[in-house]
Amino acid sequence: MQPHDPYLGDPGAYEALVHDFVLASGSQVLALDNDHLVVRSAHGPVIVARLAVTGESALAGLVTALQASGVVVVLAGGSEAEGEVVLGSAAWAAAPSVTVMHLTDDGSVLPELTGGSAGAVRAWILARAPGAPDWPRFYAQLAKQSALKGREQAGVQARLLARTPWVTRSLVVGMGALFLLELLIHAPSDNGAMWSMGALTQRAVAAGEYWRMLTATLLHGSILHAAVNLYVLWRLGDLVERELGPERTLILYVLAAVGGSGMSLVFLGDHASVGASGAIWGLMAAQLVLGVAGAGKLPGDLRQRMRSAAGQNLILNLLISFAPGIDWGAHLGGALVGGVWAWVLTGTLPAWPEGGAPAPDRVSVPLRVFAFAAAGLLALALAMGLNGTFWYMMSV
Repeated sequence: MQPHDPYLGDPGAYEALVHDFVLASGSQVLALDNDHLVVRSAHGPVIVARLAVTGESALAGLVTALQASGVVVVLAGGSEAEGEVVLGSAAWAAAPSVTVMHLTDDGSVLPELTGGSAGAVRAWILARAPGAPDWPRFYAQLAKQSALKGREQAGVQARLLARTPWVTRSLVVGMGALFLLELLIHAPSDNGAMWSMGALTQRAVAAGEYWRMLTATLLHGSILHAAVNLYVLWRLGDLVERELGPERTLILYVLAAVGGSGMSLVFLGDHASVGASGAIWGLMAAQLVLGVAGAGKLPGDLRQRMRSAAGQNLILNLLISFAPGIDWGAHLGGALVGGVWAWVLTGTLPAWPEGGAPAPDRVSVPLRVFAFAAAGLLALALAMGLNGTFWYMMSV
Protein backbone atom coordinates (compact mmCIF):
# COMPACT_ATOMS: atom_id res chain seq x y z
CA MET A 1 0.00 0.00 0.00
CA GLN A 2 1.15 3.55 -0.68
CA PRO A 3 0.22 6.75 1.19
CA HIS A 4 -1.13 9.78 -0.65
CA ASP A 5 1.52 12.18 -1.98
CA PRO A 6 2.95 13.85 -0.02
CA TYR A 7 2.28 14.54 3.66
CA LEU A 8 1.40 18.21 3.99
CA GLY A 9 2.42 20.62 6.70
CA ASP A 10 4.16 19.70 9.92
CA PRO A 11 4.01 15.97 10.66
CA GLY A 12 2.15 14.66 13.67
CA ALA A 13 3.33 11.79 15.84
CA TYR A 14 2.20 9.16 13.30
CA GLU A 15 3.74 10.81 10.24
CA ALA A 16 7.02 11.53 12.03
CA LEU A 17 7.32 7.94 13.26
CA VAL A 18 6.49 6.47 9.84
CA HIS A 19 9.05 8.77 8.25
CA ASP A 20 11.78 7.68 10.65
CA PHE A 21 10.93 3.96 10.46
CA VAL A 22 11.03 3.93 6.65
CA LEU A 23 14.42 5.65 6.61
CA ALA A 24 15.88 3.59 9.48
CA SER A 25 18.75 1.28 8.63
CA GLY A 26 17.63 -2.33 8.20
CA SER A 27 13.90 -1.56 7.99
CA GLN A 28 11.83 -3.32 5.34
CA VAL A 29 8.39 -1.88 4.63
CA LEU A 30 5.75 -4.57 4.20
CA ALA A 31 2.67 -2.34 3.96
CA LEU A 32 1.91 1.37 4.25
CA ASP A 33 -1.14 3.60 3.95
CA ASN A 34 -2.25 6.83 5.61
CA ASP A 35 -3.15 5.11 8.89
CA HIS A 36 -0.95 1.99 9.14
CA LEU A 37 2.66 0.99 8.62
CA VAL A 38 3.89 -2.62 8.79
CA VAL A 39 7.65 -2.86 8.87
CA ARG A 40 10.20 -5.56 9.53
CA SER A 41 12.63 -3.60 11.68
CA ALA A 42 16.00 -4.52 13.12
CA HIS A 43 14.08 -5.60 16.25
CA GLY A 44 11.38 -7.68 14.55
CA PRO A 45 7.94 -6.96 13.06
CA VAL A 46 6.36 -3.64 14.04
CA ILE A 47 2.96 -2.14 13.27
CA VAL A 48 2.60 1.64 13.57
CA ALA A 49 -0.96 2.98 13.57
CA ARG A 50 -2.78 6.17 14.40
CA LEU A 51 -4.41 6.05 17.81
CA ALA A 52 -7.68 7.04 16.15
CA VAL A 53 -7.89 3.77 14.13
CA THR A 54 -7.23 1.41 17.03
CA GLY A 55 -10.73 -0.07 16.93
CA GLU A 56 -10.86 -0.57 13.16
CA SER A 57 -10.93 -4.09 11.67
CA ALA A 58 -7.99 -3.27 9.38
CA LEU A 59 -5.64 -2.90 12.34
CA ALA A 60 -7.02 -6.00 14.05
CA GLY A 61 -6.42 -7.94 10.82
CA LEU A 62 -2.79 -6.80 10.64
CA VAL A 63 -2.20 -7.80 14.26
CA THR A 64 -3.75 -11.23 13.68
CA ALA A 65 -1.63 -11.82 10.59
CA LEU A 66 1.65 -11.05 12.38
CA GLN A 67 1.12 -12.15 15.96
CA ALA A 68 2.20 -15.75 15.28
CA SER A 69 5.82 -14.56 15.22
CA GLY A 70 5.37 -11.83 17.83
CA VAL A 71 4.66 -8.23 16.95
CA VAL A 72 5.14 -4.81 18.52
CA VAL A 73 2.28 -2.37 17.92
CA VAL A 74 2.99 1.35 18.32
CA LEU A 75 -0.06 3.60 18.50
CA ALA A 76 0.81 7.20 17.65
CA GLY A 77 -0.90 10.43 18.60
CA GLY A 78 -3.20 11.74 21.32
CA SER A 79 -2.61 12.14 25.02
CA GLU A 80 -1.75 9.57 27.69
CA ALA A 81 -5.35 9.59 28.95
CA GLU A 82 -6.74 9.08 25.43
CA GLY A 83 -4.36 6.16 24.94
CA GLU A 84 -5.52 4.46 28.14
CA VAL A 85 -9.15 4.73 27.06
CA VAL A 86 -8.51 3.42 23.55
CA LEU A 87 -6.33 0.50 24.64
CA GLY A 88 -8.86 -0.54 27.25
CA SER A 89 -11.39 -1.19 24.49
CA ALA A 90 -9.06 -2.95 21.98
CA ALA A 91 -9.56 -6.72 22.29
CA TRP A 92 -6.51 -7.60 20.18
CA ALA A 93 -4.19 -5.73 22.59
CA ALA A 94 -4.49 -8.58 25.12
CA ALA A 95 -3.01 -11.25 22.78
CA PRO A 96 0.02 -12.89 24.50
CA SER A 97 2.28 -12.54 21.43
CA VAL A 98 1.46 -8.83 20.94
CA THR A 99 3.16 -5.96 22.78
CA VAL A 100 1.46 -2.56 22.56
CA MET A 101 2.93 0.84 23.32
CA HIS A 102 1.68 4.40 22.86
CA LEU A 103 3.66 7.33 21.44
CA THR A 104 1.86 10.45 22.66
CA ASP A 105 1.85 13.83 20.94
CA ASP A 106 4.26 15.18 23.56
CA GLY A 107 6.83 12.44 22.76
CA SER A 108 6.28 10.06 25.70
CA VAL A 109 6.29 6.29 25.04
CA LEU A 110 4.19 4.23 27.41
CA PRO A 111 4.41 1.81 29.10
CA GLU A 112 8.06 1.97 30.17
CA LEU A 113 9.23 -1.33 28.68
CA THR A 114 12.91 -2.22 28.92
CA GLY A 115 13.45 -5.81 27.81
CA GLY A 116 13.11 -7.82 24.62
CA SER A 117 12.23 -6.54 21.16
CA ALA A 118 9.54 -4.20 22.53
CA GLY A 119 12.05 -2.55 24.85
CA ALA A 120 14.48 -2.16 21.97
CA VAL A 121 11.79 -0.57 19.78
CA ARG A 122 10.85 1.84 22.58
CA ALA A 123 14.49 2.80 23.12
CA TRP A 124 14.91 3.44 19.39
CA ILE A 125 11.80 5.66 19.28
CA LEU A 126 13.01 7.74 22.22
CA ALA A 127 16.54 8.02 20.81
CA ARG A 128 15.49 9.43 17.43
CA ALA A 129 17.11 12.75 16.64
CA PRO A 130 14.53 15.48 16.00
CA GLY A 131 14.67 17.20 12.64
CA ALA A 132 12.70 18.32 9.61
CA PRO A 133 11.26 15.44 7.60
CA ASP A 134 12.97 14.61 4.31
CA TRP A 135 9.97 13.55 2.23
CA PRO A 136 11.83 13.26 -1.11
CA ARG A 137 14.27 10.78 0.46
CA PHE A 138 11.34 9.05 2.19
CA TYR A 139 9.55 8.38 -1.11
CA ALA A 140 12.77 7.44 -2.85
CA GLN A 141 13.36 4.79 -0.17
CA LEU A 142 9.81 3.47 -0.64
CA ALA A 143 10.36 3.22 -4.39
CA LYS A 144 13.67 1.41 -3.88
CA GLN A 145 12.12 -1.12 -1.47
CA SER A 146 9.20 -1.68 -3.84
CA ALA A 147 11.60 -2.46 -6.69
CA LEU A 148 13.63 -4.83 -4.49
CA LYS A 149 10.49 -6.59 -3.32
CA GLY A 150 9.33 -7.01 -6.92
CA ARG A 151 12.61 -8.63 -7.91
CA GLU A 152 12.53 -10.82 -4.81
CA GLN A 153 9.01 -12.04 -5.57
CA ALA A 154 10.02 -12.75 -9.16
CA GLY A 155 12.93 -14.77 -7.83
CA VAL A 156 10.63 -16.75 -5.53
CA GLN A 157 8.27 -17.57 -8.39
CA ALA A 158 11.12 -18.57 -10.67
CA ARG A 159 12.67 -20.81 -8.02
CA LEU A 160 9.42 -22.55 -7.12
CA LEU A 161 8.18 -23.02 -10.67
CA ALA A 162 11.54 -24.29 -11.92
CA ARG A 163 11.28 -27.38 -9.74
CA THR A 164 8.70 -30.01 -10.64
CA PRO A 165 7.97 -32.02 -7.46
CA TRP A 166 8.58 -35.44 -8.98
CA VAL A 167 9.38 -37.09 -5.64
CA THR A 168 6.07 -36.02 -4.10
CA ARG A 169 4.06 -36.98 -7.16
CA SER A 170 5.79 -40.35 -7.45
CA LEU A 171 5.08 -41.11 -3.80
CA VAL A 172 1.41 -40.21 -4.17
CA VAL A 173 1.01 -42.29 -7.34
CA GLY A 174 2.93 -45.23 -5.87
CA MET A 175 0.95 -45.30 -2.61
CA GLY A 176 -2.28 -44.86 -4.54
CA ALA A 177 -1.48 -47.87 -6.71
CA LEU A 178 -0.47 -49.91 -3.65
CA PHE A 179 -3.75 -49.04 -1.96
CA LEU A 180 -5.66 -50.33 -4.99
CA LEU A 181 -3.86 -53.63 -4.44
CA GLU A 182 -4.91 -53.48 -0.78
CA LEU A 183 -8.52 -53.17 -1.90
CA LEU A 184 -8.05 -56.05 -4.34
CA ILE A 185 -7.11 -58.45 -1.55
CA HIS A 186 -9.42 -56.77 1.03
CA ALA A 187 -6.41 -55.82 3.16
CA PRO A 188 -8.09 -52.90 4.98
CA SER A 189 -10.57 -55.32 6.54
CA ASP A 190 -8.28 -58.37 6.68
CA ASN A 191 -5.52 -58.25 9.29
CA GLY A 192 -3.74 -61.21 7.70
CA ALA A 193 -3.59 -59.51 4.33
CA MET A 194 -2.37 -56.25 5.85
CA TRP A 195 0.31 -58.09 7.79
CA SER A 196 1.45 -59.87 4.61
CA MET A 197 1.78 -56.55 2.80
CA GLY A 198 4.04 -55.12 5.50
CA ALA A 199 2.10 -53.66 8.44
CA LEU A 200 4.28 -52.56 11.35
CA THR A 201 4.18 -54.71 14.51
CA GLN A 202 6.54 -54.96 17.45
CA ARG A 203 6.73 -58.73 17.18
CA ALA A 204 7.67 -58.74 13.49
CA VAL A 205 10.38 -56.09 13.89
CA ALA A 206 11.76 -57.92 16.94
CA ALA A 207 12.03 -60.99 14.70
CA GLY A 208 14.25 -59.04 12.29
CA GLU A 209 11.71 -57.78 9.74
CA TYR A 210 13.06 -54.23 9.81
CA TRP A 211 11.80 -53.50 6.30
CA ARG A 212 8.33 -53.11 7.82
CA MET A 213 9.42 -49.77 9.33
CA LEU A 214 9.31 -48.30 5.83
CA THR A 215 6.84 -50.58 4.04
CA ALA A 216 4.14 -49.83 6.62
CA THR A 217 4.39 -46.13 5.76
CA LEU A 218 3.29 -46.91 2.19
CA LEU A 219 0.10 -48.67 3.30
CA HIS A 220 -3.24 -47.31 4.57
CA GLY A 221 -6.04 -48.76 6.65
CA SER A 222 -9.11 -47.36 4.87
CA ILE A 223 -10.23 -45.31 1.90
CA LEU A 224 -10.58 -42.22 4.10
CA HIS A 225 -7.14 -42.80 5.63
CA ALA A 226 -5.54 -43.05 2.19
CA ALA A 227 -7.46 -40.13 0.72
CA VAL A 228 -6.57 -37.72 3.53
CA ASN A 229 -2.90 -38.67 3.70
CA LEU A 230 -2.35 -38.61 -0.06
CA TYR A 231 -4.11 -35.26 -0.41
CA VAL A 232 -2.06 -33.68 2.39
CA LEU A 233 1.14 -35.19 0.98
CA TRP A 234 0.32 -33.81 -2.48
CA ARG A 235 -0.26 -30.28 -1.19
CA LEU A 236 2.43 -30.10 1.50
CA GLY A 237 5.10 -32.09 -0.32
CA ASP A 238 4.65 -29.96 -3.43
CA LEU A 239 5.68 -26.81 -1.57
CA VAL A 240 8.46 -28.35 0.54
CA GLU A 241 10.01 -30.10 -2.47
CA ARG A 242 9.97 -26.93 -4.56
CA GLU A 243 11.91 -25.22 -1.75
CA LEU A 244 14.31 -28.02 -0.82
CA GLY A 245 14.67 -29.76 -4.17
CA PRO A 246 14.07 -33.47 -4.91
CA GLU A 247 17.23 -34.88 -3.34
CA ARG A 248 16.75 -33.23 0.04
CA THR A 249 13.02 -34.01 0.05
CA LEU A 250 13.66 -37.68 -0.66
CA ILE A 251 16.17 -37.93 2.18
CA LEU A 252 13.88 -36.03 4.55
CA TYR A 253 10.83 -38.12 3.70
CA VAL A 254 12.54 -41.49 4.23
CA LEU A 255 14.21 -40.43 7.49
CA ALA A 256 10.95 -38.99 8.85
CA ALA A 257 9.05 -42.12 7.84
CA VAL A 258 11.54 -44.40 9.60
CA GLY A 259 11.68 -42.05 12.60
CA GLY A 260 7.90 -42.17 12.86
CA SER A 261 7.91 -45.96 12.73
CA GLY A 262 10.64 -46.13 15.35
CA MET A 263 8.69 -43.98 17.80
CA SER A 264 5.52 -45.89 16.95
CA LEU A 265 7.16 -49.15 18.02
CA VAL A 266 7.77 -47.67 21.47
CA PHE A 267 4.05 -47.07 22.10
CA LEU A 268 2.45 -49.56 19.72
CA GLY A 269 1.88 -52.47 22.09
CA ASP A 270 0.27 -55.47 20.37
CA HIS A 271 -1.38 -53.39 17.67
CA ALA A 272 -0.42 -53.08 14.00
CA SER A 273 0.22 -49.72 12.37
CA VAL A 274 0.18 -48.43 8.78
CA GLY A 275 0.14 -45.01 7.16
CA ALA A 276 2.26 -42.16 5.84
CA SER A 277 1.36 -39.83 8.71
CA GLY A 278 4.80 -39.93 10.36
CA ALA A 279 6.51 -38.87 7.14
CA ILE A 280 3.87 -36.18 6.56
CA TRP A 281 4.48 -34.81 10.05
CA GLY A 282 8.15 -34.70 9.13
CA LEU A 283 7.26 -32.50 6.15
CA MET A 284 5.14 -30.23 8.37
CA ALA A 285 8.04 -29.88 10.79
CA ALA A 286 10.33 -29.16 7.84
CA GLN A 287 8.05 -26.34 6.72
CA LEU A 288 8.27 -24.80 10.18
CA VAL A 289 12.05 -25.20 10.30
CA LEU A 290 12.41 -23.58 6.87
CA GLY A 291 10.35 -20.66 8.11
CA VAL A 292 12.39 -20.26 11.29
CA ALA A 293 15.93 -21.30 10.31
CA GLY A 294 15.85 -20.35 6.64
CA ALA A 295 17.12 -16.79 7.12
CA GLY A 296 19.49 -16.04 4.25
CA LYS A 297 18.22 -19.11 2.41
CA LEU A 298 14.65 -17.98 1.69
CA PRO A 299 13.06 -14.52 1.49
CA GLY A 300 11.56 -13.11 4.67
CA ASP A 301 8.01 -12.83 3.34
CA LEU A 302 8.01 -16.48 2.25
CA ARG A 303 9.41 -17.62 5.59
CA GLN A 304 6.71 -15.65 7.42
CA ARG A 305 3.97 -17.37 5.42
CA MET A 306 5.58 -20.76 6.00
CA ARG A 307 5.76 -20.25 9.76
CA SER A 308 2.13 -19.25 9.89
CA ALA A 309 0.94 -22.15 7.72
CA ALA A 310 3.11 -24.71 9.52
CA GLY A 311 1.96 -23.52 12.95
CA GLN A 312 -1.69 -23.83 11.97
CA ASN A 313 -1.16 -27.28 10.41
CA LEU A 314 0.75 -28.64 13.39
CA ILE A 315 -1.76 -27.36 15.93
CA LEU A 316 -4.71 -28.72 13.94
CA ASN A 317 -3.11 -32.13 13.47
CA LEU A 318 -1.97 -32.26 17.10
CA LEU A 319 -5.59 -31.97 18.20
CA ILE A 320 -6.53 -35.13 16.28
CA SER A 321 -3.35 -37.09 17.02
CA PHE A 322 -4.70 -38.47 20.29
CA ALA A 323 -8.06 -39.60 18.89
CA PRO A 324 -8.80 -43.35 19.11
CA GLY A 325 -7.06 -45.36 16.40
CA ILE A 326 -4.47 -42.65 15.65
CA ASP A 327 -0.80 -43.61 15.97
CA TRP A 328 0.39 -40.50 17.78
CA GLY A 329 3.81 -42.04 18.33
CA ALA A 330 4.40 -42.06 14.56
CA HIS A 331 3.35 -38.40 14.39
CA LEU A 332 5.75 -37.41 17.17
CA GLY A 333 8.67 -39.42 15.82
CA GLY A 334 8.18 -38.17 12.27
CA ALA A 335 8.02 -34.54 13.43
CA LEU A 336 11.14 -34.81 15.61
CA VAL A 337 13.28 -36.59 13.02
CA GLY A 338 11.92 -34.50 10.16
CA GLY A 339 12.54 -31.26 12.05
CA VAL A 340 16.14 -32.14 12.92
CA TRP A 341 17.02 -33.22 9.40
CA ALA A 342 15.20 -30.28 7.85
CA TRP A 343 17.46 -28.01 9.91
CA VAL A 344 20.54 -29.90 8.66
CA LEU A 345 19.36 -29.85 5.04
CA THR A 346 18.38 -26.18 5.16
CA GLY A 347 22.02 -25.37 5.79
CA THR A 348 22.92 -26.89 2.40
CA LEU A 349 20.63 -24.54 0.46
CA PRO A 350 22.26 -21.73 -1.55
CA ALA A 351 22.15 -18.20 -0.19
CA TRP A 352 19.28 -15.96 -1.26
CA PRO A 353 20.55 -12.38 -1.67
CA GLU A 354 18.25 -9.57 -0.61
CA GLY A 355 16.16 -8.27 -3.49
CA GLY A 356 17.32 -10.86 -6.01
CA ALA A 357 17.27 -14.46 -7.12
CA PRO A 358 19.42 -17.12 -5.43
CA ALA A 359 22.43 -18.79 -6.94
CA PRO A 360 21.81 -22.09 -8.75
CA ASP A 361 21.28 -24.96 -6.34
CA ARG A 362 24.19 -27.29 -7.01
CA VAL A 363 23.53 -30.41 -4.95
CA SER A 364 26.70 -31.92 -3.50
CA VAL A 365 27.84 -35.46 -4.25
CA PRO A 366 27.20 -36.72 -0.68
CA LEU A 367 23.60 -35.45 -0.85
CA ARG A 368 23.10 -37.23 -4.17
CA VAL A 369 24.49 -40.44 -2.68
CA PHE A 370 22.16 -40.20 0.33
CA ALA A 371 19.22 -39.46 -1.97
CA PHE A 372 20.07 -42.49 -4.10
CA ALA A 373 20.21 -44.64 -0.97
CA ALA A 374 16.84 -43.26 0.19
CA ALA A 375 15.31 -44.06 -3.21
CA GLY A 376 16.73 -47.57 -2.96
CA LEU A 377 15.15 -48.08 0.47
CA LEU A 378 11.77 -46.91 -0.83
CA ALA A 379 12.05 -49.23 -3.82
CA LEU A 380 12.92 -52.12 -1.49
CA ALA A 381 9.96 -51.32 0.75
CA LEU A 382 7.62 -51.23 -2.23
CA ALA A 383 9.04 -54.52 -3.50
CA MET A 384 8.47 -56.18 -0.12
CA GLY A 385 4.88 -54.96 -0.10
CA LEU A 386 4.28 -56.32 -3.59
CA ASN A 387 5.96 -59.59 -2.67
CA GLY A 388 3.73 -59.98 0.37
CA THR A 389 0.67 -59.25 -1.78
CA PHE A 390 1.69 -61.93 -4.27
CA TRP A 391 2.22 -64.63 -1.66
CA TYR A 392 -0.99 -63.74 0.14
CA MET A 393 -2.96 -64.05 -3.12
CA MET A 394 -1.31 -67.41 -3.78
CA SER A 395 -2.27 -68.68 -0.35
CA VAL A 396 -6.02 -67.89 -0.48
